[in-house]
Amino acid sequence: MKDILIIFTGGTIGSTEKNGVIAPDESAKAELLDGYEREYGGRERFETMSPFSILSENVSASELAALCRLVEEYNKSYKGIIITYGSDTLSFATAFLGMAFKDRLQCPVVFVAANKPLSDRESNGFLNFSGAVWLIDYLSRSGFYNDVYAVWHDGSAFNAYRGVELTEADAGSHNHSVFGGEPFAEFYPEGLNNTGDGYIWRTVINDKHEDRCGGYPDEERREKFAKKGFEADEDRVAAIRMYPGINFDRIGLEGVKAVLAYGYHSGTFPCGEGAKNFYAFADRLKELGIRLYAAPFKRDATAVYESAKDMGEFVIRLEEMSFEAAYAYVLVCEGGVTIQR
Repeated sequence: MKDILIIFTGGTIGSTEKNGVIAPDESAKAELLDGYEREYGGRERFETMSPFSILSENVSASELAALCRLVEEYNKSYKGIIITYGSDTLSFATAFLGMAFKDRLQCPVVFVAANKPLSDRESNGFLNFSGAVWLIDYLSRSGFYNDVYAVWHDGSAFNAYRGVELTEADAGSHNHSVFGGEPFAEFYPEGLNNTGDGYIWRTVINDKHEDRCGGYPDEERREKFAKKGFEADEDRVAAIRMYPGINFDRIGLEGVKAVLAYGYHSGTFPCGEGAKNFYAFADRLKELGIRLYAAPFKRDATAVYESAKDMGEFVIRLEEMSFEAAYAYVLVCEGGVTIQR
């Protein structure tokens, strides 16, 4: 019985190296499934499709929308869906689908990537894929946690991350991080066996895992976004991260309808003189009729820094979100119901 759908999209896990160049290669799909069959068997349970095959740094909102449409169509027909993807923009893709599919899924959707092509002995692609299968089997026992995830083997253990909590991989270790510091679950295949299946998952925090994402677009916006085919107009959204010495006058705003400003971890923004003052930039956006989203803010903060005390009503505040999740939030909102501020 084919109970898991695999959607191949390219990325390192779907690439081969030839003459020192890594590029998508159709043969990588068979290599991944052949490797799983040799190790575990059960290849007959997989249905496969490939809507596109590119490196993830070239992915746009159009490809993400295409993935969403496939998930929307097939999530009721399978025990789980695995999406092979590139590690460079993995956190953006999982956040986008995590925001779009909040409370809409009938099965887990698990992204997998690789640090190196499958032909490299140091690649974790086979491990990540195997972990995704085990995660789907584990979650399907309870019927809970139908959400978007990513599985990544960090060299010692499998980590399962909620899509909206995954953050960018470290360029040195190639390992991903998680917003809030702890993954959804850690998986030790050689660990204490309490289930009779040869492995055990240990969930972090508690059995339900407290969702650390500070919020999702409301149901009306998400529903309208889905009806529009999950198409996000990325050209109308500008995303800006703070850094020392940022000059807001150098940020082009032609054609922009919304700006995401992602501040420092304390929820602060520069308030220097002239073009280096975030609040002057906010006033400029208000005059131009451009919506301003700002993140990240603390839900339980009892005091604010002096540099953040002038945040006006015009700013749409996003709490407890990574940069990727905040960007996905804005794309979904701007693709759904227009926000009146």
